[in-house]
Amino acid sequence: NQFSNHSIIGGLYSGQIVIWDLRAKQVPVQRASGHNHPVFSLNVVGTQNSNNLVSVSNDGKLCMWNLNMMSAPTKTIELKSKGKQQQQTAQQSTTQDINCTSLCFSEGDTNSFYAGTEDGTIYQCQINPQMGDDHIIEIFEGHQGPVTSLSLHPSIEQSKNLNGLLLSSSFDWTARLWNPRISTDSLFTLESAEDYVYDAQWHPTIPGTFMCIDGEGYLDVWNLLELSLIHI
Repeated sequence: NQFSNHSIIGGLYSGQIVIWDLRAKQVPVQRASGHNHPVFSLNVVGTQNSNNLVSVSNDGKLCMWNLNMMSAPTKTIELKSKGKQQQQTAQQSTTQDINCTSLCFSEGDTNSFYAGTEDGTIYQCQINPQMGDDHIIEIFEGHQGPVTSLSLHPSIEQSKNLNGLLLSSSFDWTARLWNPRISTDSLFTLESAEDYVYDAQWHPTIPGTFMCIDGEGYLDVWNLLELSLIHI
Protein backbone atom coordinates (compact mmCIF):
# COMPACT_ATOMS: atom_id res chain seq x y z
CA ASN A 1 0.00 0.00 0.00
CA GLN A 2 1.78 3.13 -1.25
CA PHE A 3 -0.19 5.26 1.21
CA SER A 4 0.78 3.20 4.27
CA ASN A 5 4.37 1.98 4.53
CA HIS A 6 3.51 -0.66 7.14
CA SER A 7 0.67 -2.31 5.20
CA ILE A 8 1.02 -5.19 2.71
CA ILE A 9 -2.01 -6.49 0.81
CA GLY A 10 -2.24 -9.92 -0.79
CA GLY A 11 -4.71 -11.71 -3.03
CA LEU A 12 -5.12 -15.44 -2.44
CA TYR A 13 -5.88 -18.43 -4.65
CA SER A 14 -9.01 -18.99 -2.56
CA GLY A 15 -10.44 -15.62 -3.66
CA GLN A 16 -9.76 -13.98 -0.30
CA ILE A 17 -7.80 -10.78 0.35
CA VAL A 18 -5.49 -10.47 3.33
CA ILE A 19 -3.71 -7.49 4.88
CA TRP A 20 -0.52 -7.72 6.92
CA ASP A 21 0.67 -5.00 9.29
CA LEU A 22 4.46 -4.99 9.57
CA ARG A 23 4.16 -3.61 13.09
CA ALA A 24 2.11 -6.63 14.19
CA LYS A 25 2.70 -10.38 14.11
CA GLN A 26 3.27 -12.38 10.95
CA VAL A 27 -0.37 -13.39 10.61
CA PRO A 28 -2.76 -11.12 8.65
CA VAL A 29 -4.60 -8.46 10.63
CA GLN A 30 -7.54 -8.45 8.18
CA ARG A 31 -9.04 -11.09 5.92
CA ALA A 32 -11.91 -10.54 3.49
CA SER A 33 -13.92 -12.55 0.96
CA GLY A 34 -15.39 -11.12 -2.22
CA HIS A 35 -14.25 -13.29 -5.12
CA ASN A 36 -15.11 -16.86 -6.08
CA HIS A 37 -11.82 -17.56 -7.87
CA PRO A 38 -8.14 -16.58 -7.41
CA VAL A 39 -7.40 -12.88 -6.95
CA PHE A 40 -4.82 -12.06 -9.61
CA SER A 41 -4.26 -8.33 -9.17
CA LEU A 42 -4.71 -5.55 -6.63
CA ASN A 43 -4.39 -1.76 -6.91
CA VAL A 44 -4.73 0.93 -4.25
CA VAL A 45 -6.10 4.06 -5.94
CA GLY A 46 -6.86 7.58 -4.75
CA THR A 47 -4.95 9.98 -2.53
CA GLN A 48 -3.30 9.88 0.86
CA ASN A 49 -6.51 11.11 2.49
CA SER A 50 -9.00 9.16 0.40
CA ASN A 51 -8.13 5.83 -1.19
CA ASN A 52 -9.66 2.46 -1.99
CA LEU A 53 -8.48 -1.01 -2.85
CA VAL A 54 -9.48 -2.47 -6.23
CA SER A 55 -9.27 -6.22 -6.84
CA VAL A 56 -9.88 -8.38 -9.92
CA SER A 57 -10.20 -12.12 -10.42
CA ASN A 58 -10.89 -14.59 -13.20
CA ASP A 59 -14.41 -14.88 -11.77
CA GLY A 60 -15.32 -11.86 -13.91
CA LYS A 61 -15.75 -9.47 -11.00
CA LEU A 62 -14.06 -6.23 -9.97
CA CYS A 63 -14.41 -5.34 -6.28
CA MET A 64 -13.74 -2.05 -4.51
CA TRP A 65 -12.86 -2.05 -0.82
CA ASN A 66 -12.59 0.39 2.05
CA LEU A 67 -9.27 -0.56 3.66
CA ASN A 68 -10.57 0.49 7.07
CA MET A 69 -13.59 -1.82 6.84
CA MET A 70 -12.96 -4.98 4.83
CA SER A 71 -16.06 -6.90 5.89
CA ALA A 72 -17.48 -6.68 2.36
CA PRO A 73 -16.76 -4.85 -0.90
CA THR A 74 -18.16 -1.33 -1.11
CA LYS A 75 -18.87 -1.94 -4.80
CA THR A 76 -18.87 -5.00 -7.06
CA ILE A 77 -18.90 -4.82 -10.86
CA GLU A 78 -19.41 -7.76 -13.18
CA LEU A 79 -17.12 -7.14 -16.13
CA LYS A 80 -18.63 -8.52 -19.33
CA SER A 81 -17.88 -8.30 -23.00
CA LYS A 82 -19.63 -9.35 -26.15
CA GLY A 83 -18.07 -12.49 -27.59
CA LYS A 84 -15.94 -12.06 -30.71
CA GLN A 85 -18.65 -13.55 -32.88
CA GLN A 86 -21.29 -11.35 -31.29
CA GLN A 87 -19.13 -8.25 -31.91
CA GLN A 88 -19.06 -9.06 -35.61
CA THR A 89 -22.77 -9.93 -35.76
CA ALA A 90 -24.43 -7.44 -33.47
CA GLN A 91 -27.75 -9.24 -33.81
CA GLN A 92 -27.09 -11.31 -30.69
CA SER A 93 -26.61 -9.75 -27.27
CA THR A 94 -24.97 -12.69 -25.50
CA THR A 95 -22.11 -11.61 -23.24
CA GLN A 96 -19.22 -13.38 -21.59
CA ASP A 97 -17.29 -12.72 -18.40
CA ILE A 98 -13.99 -10.87 -18.61
CA ASN A 99 -11.70 -13.20 -16.68
CA CYS A 100 -9.08 -10.78 -15.39
CA THR A 101 -5.50 -11.78 -14.70
CA SER A 102 -3.95 -8.29 -14.40
CA LEU A 103 -4.94 -4.70 -13.69
CA CYS A 104 -3.48 -1.21 -13.76
CA PHE A 105 -4.59 2.37 -13.26
CA SER A 106 -2.83 5.50 -14.45
CA GLU A 107 -1.43 7.84 -11.80
CA GLY A 108 -4.13 9.76 -9.95
CA ASP A 109 -6.99 8.07 -11.84
CA THR A 110 -9.66 6.24 -9.84
CA ASN A 111 -12.10 5.52 -12.66
CA SER A 112 -10.35 4.41 -15.87
CA PHE A 113 -8.20 1.29 -15.88
CA TYR A 114 -6.77 -1.49 -18.05
CA ALA A 115 -7.54 -5.15 -17.46
CA GLY A 116 -5.62 -8.08 -18.95
CA THR A 117 -7.41 -11.40 -19.32
CA GLU A 118 -6.96 -15.15 -19.60
CA ASP A 119 -7.48 -15.17 -23.38
CA GLY A 120 -4.81 -12.52 -24.01
CA THR A 121 -7.19 -9.60 -24.59
CA ILE A 122 -6.62 -6.25 -22.87
CA TYR A 123 -9.63 -4.05 -22.07
CA GLN A 124 -9.73 -0.35 -21.29
CA CYS A 125 -12.60 0.11 -18.85
CA GLN A 126 -14.32 2.58 -16.56
CA ILE A 127 -15.68 1.83 -13.11
CA ASN A 128 -18.33 4.51 -13.56
CA PRO A 129 -19.27 4.63 -17.27
CA GLN A 130 -20.05 8.02 -18.73
CA MET A 131 -22.90 6.57 -20.78
CA GLY A 132 -25.09 3.56 -20.03
CA ASP A 133 -23.77 0.56 -18.13
CA ASP A 134 -21.07 -0.65 -20.54
CA HIS A 135 -17.81 -0.51 -18.62
CA ILE A 136 -15.64 -1.24 -21.69
CA ILE A 137 -14.14 1.65 -23.65
CA GLU A 138 -11.66 -0.10 -25.94
CA ILE A 139 -10.30 -3.57 -26.73
CA PHE A 140 -6.66 -4.43 -27.50
CA GLU A 141 -5.83 -7.81 -29.02
CA GLY A 142 -2.43 -9.31 -29.73
CA HIS A 143 -1.31 -11.66 -26.97
CA GLN A 144 -1.83 -15.38 -27.47
CA GLY A 145 -1.89 -16.31 -23.77
CA PRO A 146 -2.97 -14.93 -20.39
CA VAL A 147 -1.84 -11.36 -19.71
CA THR A 148 0.30 -11.55 -16.57
CA SER A 149 0.95 -7.84 -15.97
CA LEU A 150 0.13 -4.34 -17.15
CA SER A 151 2.07 -1.14 -16.49
CA LEU A 152 1.54 2.44 -17.65
CA HIS A 153 4.54 4.72 -18.20
CA PRO A 154 4.68 7.15 -15.27
CA SER A 155 4.10 10.86 -15.80
CA ILE A 156 7.60 12.30 -16.07
CA GLU A 157 8.03 15.93 -17.10
CA GLN A 158 11.04 15.38 -19.38
CA SER A 159 9.39 12.55 -21.33
CA LYS A 160 5.85 13.70 -22.04
CA ASN A 161 5.82 11.82 -25.36
CA LEU A 162 6.20 8.53 -23.44
CA ASN A 163 3.59 9.20 -20.76
CA GLY A 164 0.66 6.81 -21.05
CA LEU A 165 2.45 4.08 -23.00
CA LEU A 166 1.11 0.70 -21.90
CA LEU A 167 3.42 -2.25 -21.25
CA SER A 168 2.05 -5.80 -21.06
CA SER A 169 3.48 -9.28 -20.49
CA SER A 170 2.04 -12.70 -21.16
CA PHE A 171 2.37 -16.46 -20.98
CA ASP A 172 2.92 -16.34 -24.76
CA TRP A 173 6.61 -15.60 -23.99
CA THR A 174 6.34 -11.96 -25.08
CA ALA A 175 5.98 -8.44 -23.77
CA ARG A 176 4.21 -5.82 -25.85
CA LEU A 177 4.20 -2.04 -25.97
CA TRP A 178 1.01 -0.13 -26.78
CA ASN A 179 0.01 3.49 -27.32
CA PRO A 180 -3.72 3.47 -26.45
CA ARG A 181 -4.09 7.10 -27.49
CA ILE A 182 -3.53 6.37 -31.18
CA SER A 183 -4.16 2.68 -31.89
CA THR A 184 -5.50 -0.63 -30.59
CA ASP A 185 -2.56 -2.43 -32.24
CA SER A 186 0.69 -2.92 -30.34
CA LEU A 187 3.65 -0.73 -31.33
CA PHE A 188 6.05 -3.66 -31.13
CA THR A 189 6.55 -7.05 -29.53
CA LEU A 190 9.55 -8.08 -27.41
CA GLU A 191 10.44 -11.72 -28.00
CA SER A 192 13.71 -12.11 -26.09
CA ALA A 193 12.19 -14.33 -23.38
CA GLU A 194 12.61 -18.12 -23.47
CA ASP A 195 9.69 -18.90 -21.15
CA TYR A 196 6.52 -17.32 -19.74
CA VAL A 197 6.95 -13.59 -19.06
CA TYR A 198 5.54 -13.16 -15.57
CA ASP A 199 5.92 -9.42 -15.06
CA ALA A 200 6.92 -6.22 -16.87
CA GLN A 201 7.13 -2.83 -15.17
CA TRP A 202 8.27 0.68 -16.08
CA HIS A 203 10.99 2.27 -14.00
CA PRO A 204 9.28 4.88 -11.79
CA THR A 205 11.80 7.69 -12.43
CA ILE A 206 13.98 6.87 -15.49
CA PRO A 207 12.09 7.66 -18.73
CA GLY A 208 11.71 4.85 -21.25
CA THR A 209 13.26 2.17 -19.03
CA PHE A 210 11.42 -1.01 -18.10
CA MET A 211 12.11 -4.51 -16.79
CA CYS A 212 10.73 -7.94 -17.69
CA ILE A 213 11.11 -11.19 -15.73
CA ASP A 214 10.57 -14.64 -17.23
CA GLY A 215 10.02 -18.20 -16.03
CA GLU A 216 13.70 -19.12 -16.32
CA GLY A 217 14.60 -16.41 -13.82
CA TYR A 218 16.09 -13.94 -16.30
CA LEU A 219 15.57 -10.21 -15.78
CA ASP A 220 15.67 -8.13 -18.96
CA VAL A 221 16.22 -4.39 -18.61
CA TRP A 222 15.20 -2.37 -21.66
CA ASN A 223 15.97 1.26 -22.50
CA LEU A 224 13.34 2.35 -24.99
CA LEU A 225 15.16 5.60 -25.81
CA GLU A 226 18.31 3.73 -26.85
CA LEU A 227 16.59 0.49 -27.95
CA SER A 228 19.08 -1.48 -25.86
CA LEU A 229 18.74 -4.61 -23.71
CA ILE A 230 20.62 -5.88 -20.68
CA HIS A 231 20.05 -9.63 -20.10
CA ILE A 232 20.69 -10.58 -16.43
